[in-house]
Amino acid sequence: MKLTFSVRFNNDVAPAEFARLAALAEEGGFDQVWVSNDLFFHSAPVLVTAAAQATSRIELGVGVFNPVSMHASEIAMVAASLAELTEGRALLGIGAGADRFLTWARLAFDPPVARRHGSPRGGCASPCRRYASMSGRWGRAC
Repeated sequence: MKLTFSVRFNNDVAPAEFARLAALAEEGGFDQVWVSNDLFFHSAPVLVTAAAQATSRIELGVGVFNPVSMHASEIAMVAASLAELTEGRALLGIGAGADRFLTWARLAFDPPVARRHGSPRGGCASPCRRYASMSGRWGRAC
């Protein structure tokens, strides 16, 4: 069994700063860098895109997308695009979403368990699954 070392940052940092942090994590030997996807802050896919340009090895994860604020088909589009852009280094977390942010956004939502069952994979945030991008390349969604 291989141990994986990861670090997670909030998405309240600018894209250039997140790219710098991801590059430092890569230089420090980390295997993965994750970024939160909280509403009202920087777009996590944009942050991962910036980090992809500043790194070459480290896996880049968004944690988490939720089926309340983003439709499942949009989550799939973003996952496929990030997988292609990062050449397979993208990781994707799917979960129920934070009630606090969903309330601030005035989005109607069910209890967390019901929300998770509405997600593209039945709500399980792990283990990673493989999927094909629009270009036909395989990627991973977590």
